[in-house]
Amino acid sequence: MTAKLKEIIAQAIYVDRDMIPPTPCIQIQGRTVATPGNFITINGLPKQYKSTIMQFFIASALTGIPYHGIQLEPVQDKNICIIDTEQGVYDFHKQQYRLKNLISETKTPENLKCYLFRRYDPQVILQAIESILTDDKPKYLFIDNLTELVINANDIEESKKVVQLLKKWTDTFDTTIINLLHLGRSNLNTLGHLGAFADRAAQSALKVSVDKNTEIVTLEPSLMRSDKWFSNIHIQYDEETRQWYQAEVVKKETTSKKFNIEELSGGEHYNRLDAIFKGNPLKYSELTELVRQYYGIGANIAKQKVIPYLLQYKYILQLDRGIYSLNYKHNERPTI
Repeated sequence: MTAKLKEIIAQAIYVDRDMIPPTPCIQIQGRTVATPGNFITINGLPKQYKSTIMQFFIASALTGIPYHGIQLEPVQDKNICIIDTEQGVYDFHKQQYRLKNLISETKTPENLKCYLFRRYDPQVILQAIESILTDDKPKYLFIDNLTELVINANDIEESKKVVQLLKKWTDTFDTTIINLLHLGRSNLNTLGHLGAFADRAAQSALKVSVDKNTEIVTLEPSLMRSDKWFSNIHIQYDEETRQWYQAEVVKKETTSKKFNIEELSGGEHYNRLDAIFKGNPLKYSELTELVRQYYGIGANIAKQKVIPYLLQYKYILQLDRGIYSLNYKHNERPTI
């Protein structure tokens, strides 16, 4: 065993001691979304206002004020960095102009560092991000869009490498990374292996969508590892005042909708199952109770519908003696 390996094992071993819970740095409606040294994902279809939601995060970090229930710990004397990989120059500048209006400033705050890397290959962007983290030491790093950090989002090795970098960066620089990530139009899952790996490693995963008829934008949780789920946030843009307001969404008739497992995507199943198993096998009684909690259903539905469904489509595997585990085979989501 090499000295380096010994050092790694010594750092990795569990030490039985009291720890003070970390202070949340990102909260929504008082729920913990992120703590320092972690990353989250904000997912949605292209052109679904993910960047707008990102601006509320940034504005709260700069001002200390909550925006539509979104509150970040203020940066104070630290930096915020934005890594944009998609927009053209004009749209990029227009986005920063809107942010200045949002926080009622005429100039971009000095501790907000905005970088546009649209023209560069993924490897160059990854090297640049590491250099920016080293030099700027940001409290928050926003990556818009994570998909552009790989050549092929379905390449297992390349996707795993990028997610490992996210883990390394958050740990090394004690920064919180907020990743924007596209959903696929065909299945509404985050794109490819990159999306699957990122969601599994994220402290929280949030989803942004827009109603085409009402133009109401909705932010909802799809994974919360550190707290209970917050209520969906609905906002709408007013053309006259040029501001975003909380929108009222009229609930449909009170007749309760029956639980339909077919309506959940593969990504939504894996988000729940990752939180249920946490890398450990479970007894049937433990699995039943956790499925009941994370799917929001009764015990009978968990036993009669959900667990048999998860076994049939090989989301989970039954081991010997009534023990169950999450199926990590090939790190792929089953096709339904």
